[in-house]
Amino acid sequence: MQQKGGAVKSFEMFSLQDRFGNACIAYFAYLGKMIRPSGLAVYYPHPGSVGSRSAVLALVALIAISGLSVCMWRRRAYFPVGWFWYLGTLIPGIAIIAAWGIPDLLRPSTARAREALAFAAGCTAAAMCIATVQAVVSLT
Repeated sequence: MQQKGGAVKSFEMFSLQDRFGNACIAYFAYLGKMIRPSGLAVYYPHPGSVGSRSAVLALVALIAISGLSVCMWRRRAYFPVGWFWYLGTLIPGIAIIAAWGIPDLLRPSTARAREALAFAAGCTAAAMCIATVQAVVSLT
C-alpha cells in the first residue's frame, strides 16, 4: 500500500548505494540543522544520486566519531551514549528504508509474535527500571 502511494521508492529508482550514501550525508546535514536550524521541512525528498566522494567522506567521519566516542567511554560516558542515541534515532528518517515502522512489523504476524514483542518490551522496561534504581542507589 505504501509503495503504491509513493511513500516507499523501489530499488530501481534509488539503488542501495545511493540510499546508503545519502544516509551518511544526511547524518551530517541533520547535525548542521541541529546547530543552525534553517531550511527545515516535514519531508526531505531523496536527492537522487549522491557523489561517491562526499558519501565516502561522510562514512569515514561517522566511523571516526563513533570510534572516538567509544574511546571516550570511561572519561565521558555521556558522549558515546548521546552519539549512538543520535545515530539510532535517525534510522527511520535517513531514507534507507522509508515509511517503515512497528505497525508494519505487526501486520503480517501472528498472535504469538505479538506476545513475544510484548514480552520483550516488558523485559526491556524492567531492565531499565533496575538499572535506574542501581544508578540512584550508587549516587546516594
